Amino acid sequence: MESSSKVKLQPITRVNWEQCIALEPEDYQQKYLPSNLFSLAQAHYENCEAFGIYSEDKMVGFVMICYFSQVPWITRIMVDKEEQGNGYGAKALKETIEYIRKKAGVYEIRTTIAKSNAMAEHLFTSAGFKRKGDIDHKEFMMTLEW
Repeated sequence: MESSSKVKLQPITRVNWEQCIALEPEDYQQKYLPSNLFSLAQAHYENCEAFGIYSEDKMVGFVMICYFSQVPWITRIMVDKEEQGNGYGAKALKETIEYIRKKAGVYEIRTTIAKSNAMAEHLFTSAGFKRKGDIDHKEFMMTLEW
């Protein structure tokens, strides 16, 4: 059931961080993601930007972009288990790509995917990412270049 509503990204702030940490993936997805609370702490101490994914005025998910040697990596993208199946993940990924593309000097986006996470691989492949090779026996890297 695809939702026709648009999504928007809004920075995680002191006003909405508690909504963010209340979001949870499906049980089977938890092995792929640290908690949003951990991710917000990481964003605070590393070179990362954290955003809530909103459908209208409701936070339905979370995305985080980290910069390593000036290269943006989409290190987290998740949709709350109660909101999955509405197309929010694909729409949020598209918005995230557009946000990153507007930055000066950026010509690629990277991410890593667990080899056993076919859903995430499909999401990123659908957005134009290409598999670039294995990181280790558990993960591989994907890139979107322009």
